Amino acid sequence: MTVRPLSPTIVSPWLRATPPTLYSGTALALLALALSACPADDDPPVNNDGCDGAWYVDFLGDTEPFAGDLGCFDGSIANTPPAAEHQVNVGLDGTCVDHQSSDGAPDIDVEVYFNNDHTGTPDLTFGCDGAGMAPAGNDVPACQPISYTTTRDGNDPARPTLVQHKVWDVADDPLQYDFRSVAVSTTNLITSPLFYGVEIEEGKGMLFGKAIGCNFEALVNAQIVIRDDECRVDPDMLVGYTTNELPDVFARATTEDGFYFGINVPAGSWTVEMYRQIDDGFEFLGSTPATVEPDGVTLVDVFIGRTDGQVIPEACQ
Repeated sequence: MTVRPLSPTIVSPWLRATPPTLYSGTALALLALALSACPADDDPPVNNDGCDGAWYVDFLGDTEPFAGDLGCFDGSIANTPPAAEHQVNVGLDGTCVDHQSSDGAPDIDVEVYFNNDHTGTPDLTFGCDGAGMAPAGNDVPACQPISYTTTRDGNDPARPTLVQHKVWDVADDPLQYDFRSVAVSTTNLITSPLFYGVEIEEGKGMLFGKAIGCNFEALVNAQIVIRDDECRVDPDMLVGYTTNELPDVFARATTEDGFYFGINVPAGSWTVEMYRQIDDGFEFLGSTPATVEPDGVTLVDVFIGRTDGQVIPEACQ
């Protein structure tokens, strides 16, 4: 069977602030040249109807050699929870930041769900001030998975941003944490004709995340498949990767930064699966469940040997 590579890379959630020189005539000409050299993907979309057999091979392709720390991975999955004795409350010294620039983001509303279920009633709500600082005096649970959402209205609104399966480190007290917010202006820039002219369809969302190895560093040449409960992959969904936290139209797997993304992901529940190429086949490395809200952005990482999306700090083990 001839394997089909993932859809071409479109954007990066970690795109940093672009210097003004990028918009010069020379830079635009170079961009046009690069786009003209992008590999075409004229194959019809793969329609998959179930999870029987090696269904995933139609969504994977040949890559350069895999690299990353697999020392804790023997091929089996172990969703070992954080140690109960480390599950304590710690103080919160939080900041709201823009996901593109990591600069302080003002006037962000945050809702935190201590049970990792964002569909219920939040256990903690607060607003970051005009400098992006969270109010002092709040305690949050360490060493257990949580979820949170961030929103912002006004002149520079943010897309509803959902972070799932986050485990905070008990070694940090007070916890210094950046609550992420993805601005509408950021997604508009990424999808503008200046880049790839991909329109975010109304009611669909985005997934951003990182492939992580045993040493908590990026896995290189890991491939991502985003599928539903019946292993169907939406043909209109775009999956891609970054290099040096910038879009890479030639990447067919994670690079040194480990980042992946999905665009135009239909709202609902999805599984983000991670594979590596071995010999003439593929090995499953891990996955994470993810919920995509209409017109929102969801941030989820995939850790080696786990299927729950949790990255457990060493102090929580």
